[in-house]
Amino acid sequence: MSKDNFSRRDFVRKSAAGIGKLAIGGAVVPQNFAAGAQEKNSAKQPEEPITITENDVVIENELVRLVIGPDAVARSLQFKPTGEECLAGNIKIPVSTIRQERPYQNEIKLAYPCQESEFKATSLRREGDLLTIGYELIPYKAVVRVIVKPAYIEFRLEDFVINKGGYGQLIRTAPVWKIWFLQLPVRERSYYGDLLEVVWDEKMATNLLATNPYTRIAAEKGDNYYLLKAGAEREVMLKGTSAVLITCETSRLLDNIGRVEDDFNLPPGVKSRRSEAYRYSYYFSGDIHPGNVQQHLKYAKMGGFRAMSLYYSAFLKSSGYYLLTGSFDWLSSHYPNGKEDLRRLLARIKQEGIVSGFHFLHTFIGLESAYVTPVPDHRLNLIKQLTLAAPLNTGDTTIYIDQDPFAIEMTEGRRVLKIGTELITYEGYTDTRPYRLTGCVRGAFKTKVDQYPAGFMLGVLDVSEFGAQSVYINQDNDLQDEIAEKLADIYDAGFEFCYYDGSEGVNAPFWCNIARAQWRVHKRLKPQPLF
Repeated sequence: MSKDNFSRRDFVRKSAAGIGKLAIGGAVVPQNFAAGAQEKNSAKQPEEPITITENDVVIENELVRLVIGPDAVARSLQFKPTGEECLAGNIKIPVSTIRQERPYQNEIKLAYPCQESEFKATSLRREGDLLTIGYELIPYKAVVRVIVKPAYIEFRLEDFVINKGGYGQLIRTAPVWKIWFLQLPVRERSYYGDLLEVVWDEKMATNLLATNPYTRIAAEKGDNYYLLKAGAEREVMLKGTSAVLITCETSRLLDNIGRVEDDFNLPPGVKSRRSEAYRYSYYFSGDIHPGNVQQHLKYAKMGGFRAMSLYYSAFLKSSGYYLLTGSFDWLSSHYPNGKEDLRRLLARIKQEGIVSGFHFLHTFIGLESAYVTPVPDHRLNLIKQLTLAAPLNTGDTTIYIDQDPFAIEMTEGRRVLKIGTELITYEGYTDTRPYRLTGCVRGAFKTKVDQYPAGFMLGVLDVSEFGAQSVYINQDNDLQDEIAEKLADIYDAGFEFCYYDGSEGVNAPFWCNIARAQWRVHKRLKPQPLF
């Protein structure tokens, strides 16, 4: 069987390291298009070709023809070389929907409940490479740019156009909370893979991929179809998000994904997945150093291992599991010359024909690291914001707050507050006014105790649930980039692959930030990892 064909036994293989649903799936693309891919019955026979009217919008390249009616409902997705229809028949789902937290336009918000509301596309027209999509009840339209390439068709959310008089003079930005700017009910085939949103059988594949971490890709299961969706959210990014549609022979799918990776400067997942080294089993060590490297190499070769993964604690200072993560200070007892000693060790491993990998935690900041003590970094993530209702003096062990703390974190080890220059642990709270946090210990983790006036902001620290020894980075600031630079400098010592441990350790929205955090590290790694 060729390396680009797939069998059922491939399905339960290692899943992607998680650059989410980018076109690549990160440094690792799954052996099959999803770990846990679902096998279904083969697709039905192609239907008769549809009749295209002058009001239909036709988007096509050499491989595929997409036809969308003026009512904004996709009518056909035809694979041109064979004439096979890829959409499920008689599914009247609009190609786009917009979600608002509530109705905004005056007459609409008076006539409908004040609740989260979804508005369906009802019209679509094309001018050049721009699609203008109209919606029910709301006085603005979405503009999507279509860019046709031989291997794929890109759909990019360009703008929103507010109808004159629709919202008056005070609203200049369309109140879009979430949007699906492309929705296609793709006919069910033998398999569906949820990591890359691909529906395929032995002959044909249809795939919808994001071109950056800010575009949301998802699917909903229907009756004999999967609704593949590309969208965006206001709190992440709206304008500029994009996705590509690929419909091709299954044997060419990876080639076309590879072109997407090249065109959008994404990590080379296809190249990674096709690397011979991708299939290597690896030897793991958390204590390898120049003094015992020969012993480790002996065991690795006895086991036939062709790769070796080095846990960061082998050459960087550590305490507990994660208490010093983020500082990345060299373990001077075994690596007195720091990076140069590591470089020589990795070169020695390579001499034996073994590729070495860097196993790190890129989103974890240890609670005893320099980013926490003596003064906690302001870029650590907080999961709940609070306000002092009364001044907090240096000797106080009760904290008065304005907000009801009924949903505050109460797990042992995770009851940690961040305020100004210090961390504070707490034991309990009151849920009637005056609201208070009680049993507080000031200056936790050897941080600097200070005093703060009423109105000062504080928050609950996002302490990791894994051992309560580290805190997660807020992905909306530049701390992840700072950590990425440190990791890239260590990787530069001669590592050839990497393992993104703890990738789930990010703040919401997780669909974006898991991918985004990995991407911020991955793009700095030189050379790019083999896998």
